[in-house]
Amino acid sequence: MDEAFLPLEGIMAGLAPVSAGVRDDDLGVYSYIDAFEIESPVELDISHDETGTLRIGSTPPLYYVDTSLRPSYHRLRFRAVLTEGSDAG
Repeated sequence: MDEAFLPLEGIMAGLAPVSAGVRDDDLGVYSYIDAFEIESPVELDISHDETGTLRIGSTPPLYYVDTSLRPSYHRLRFRAVLTEGSDAG
């Protein structure tokens, strides 16, 4: 993978909030996130590592080139939704 790119799974993990809520009992304030969505143009790098495992790298567009033919960027959409409970019992 090109050194300018980060593993896609690391980017996805970094986008997710550590906690869905913020609480201040002294002030009596509680705020929570029940869903969020981020969409961004990205460049992708697809390669295989030395074991043959497929690696997907991503980065924001590195270069904006004003030419008659612009590079084709992909779009990454990340949506996280808070769910309560579990069907597992």
